[in-house]
Amino acid sequence: MALLLYCSSITAQDIKNGNYVSNRTSFQDFHNSENNFIEDAQYNLTIQIQDNKGIILIQDPRIPNKPLSYRIYSKGKEISNANTNAIFYNAYTEHLGTPRKTYIGIGYKSKDEFLNLMVADSLSSQVFHNLKPKQKP
Repeated sequence: MALLLYCSSITAQDIKNGNYVSNRTSFQDFHNSENNFIEDAQYNLTIQIQDNKGIILIQDPRIPNKPLSYRIYSKGKEISNANTNAIFYNAYTEHLGTPRKTYIGIGYKSKDEFLNLMVADSLSSQVFHNLKPKQKP
């Protein structure tokens, strides 16, 4: 599964609610590869999940006053093997005029100790790599 390339290894109890920073993102357009990119830029993310419901907020540096908002309404699959665990959630967009069904994937790779968050729908996917807790000023 292509999603696992980006989300590798987490358990539900390891997801910590809070504010995070990602300094790298990758985007894949499923219909037009010319739109694909990898970018080094600071993205601010908020993860709030409780009882398999919650919200993910992502602040894009190009549009800092309009966060991308994803409402989680249920837990999807958990995938586990000797090297990889991933947890997926069903969600929909809140920042678009018409809500779009979306999937959120969260992965943790214990060997490298980093957290990745993926947002995907039928058109594209975007991964926010190596999330770190945001330091308070």
